[in-house]
Amino acid sequence: MKGLVVIFLIGSLILVGCSPSPVVEPTDVEIEMEGNIYATPVDYTTTEKTSVGFSPGKYTIDNFSAGKQADLPIMLHNGGDEPCTLAITYRNPDFIEEGYVRAPVEVVGWLVIQEAYLELKPKEKKEILVTLDMPEGAEIEGNWEFWVAIKDASQTGMVQTEGCVRVFVNMLQ
Repeated sequence: MKGLVVIFLIGSLILVGCSPSPVVEPTDVEIEMEGNIYATPVDYTTTEKTSVGFSPGKYTIDNFSAGKQADLPIMLHNGGDEPCTLAITYRNPDFIEEGYVRAPVEVVGWLVIQEAYLELKPKEKKEILVTLDMPEGAEIEGNWEFWVAIKDASQTGMVQTEGCVRVFVNMLQ
């Protein structure tokens, strides 16, 4: 019986994608991504429903330093039956992972979002590229966190939702 429970738990974890999917770029900067986010929030003021998903939910960038660049592909998905307009932006975190600090204010200027606003047709998926491009001569140390916000800008009413990809940056020591 214990063996069956263990097999069930492991199988469940594999099916929901809890294991990280490492991605290593051809430079000495290491990037790891994990998790999928799928939100189906309801706007209770209009009973309008939005179904926007994105993947991954988290990136970790290791060995980052001045003059380096990290490409962070994000897969977007409109699971709804209506077109939606998505807004992709830099976001200060609401909370910070232990061992990290909020990203320095300069980071917002180093983030290049391939398509900050885009429309997705019903059931359409699209990958966008977000690039963190730290200029030569920048002097930032330690480990810091920022978020990439994804909001269905076609939502109306008082209750609106956004999801965020958490980005953890570990500077080369």
